[in-house]
Amino acid sequence: MRVISIFIVFLLSASVLAGGSYFPIHITEFENDGDEFKLSATVSDERKWMEKECKKISVTGEYDTLKWITHKNPMNKSTHMEAVDYLSKSLKTKEKIYFGYIGSGLHKVARCTYVSKGLIFSNYDKTYVMSVHGSI
Repeated sequence: MRVISIFIVFLLSASVLAGGSYFPIHITEFENDGDEFKLSATVSDERKWMEKECKKISVTGEYDTLKWITHKNPMNKSTHMEAVDYLSKSLKTKEKIYFGYIGSGLHKVARCTYVSKGLIFSNYDKTYVMSVHGSI
């Protein structure tokens, strides 16, 4: 019985890590060099950031080729570059965008500051950019 309980707790915690979320933001600064990017954004009042006290966030990242070499979908360099282009355009248009994470997709390095190992662009139901950091 104890082994079963431990297994159930493990499964529940794994499903929590497999989730994700996204938030409305406005890009205030953006720069990129190929697949590497750096952004700053203000968080919309419409929905608070995952760290509720963050009014502004910073994210740096790149497409980690070695990490994603065995993945075809949804993580590949093409979708990462689509996301980078979309982020760049959103700075110019000043439109609200949806930015978030899948699993442990944003690795916190300081207060309101994160690192990404890849981006996924989606234009299915609504347009959003999702960050990935660990395996999907």
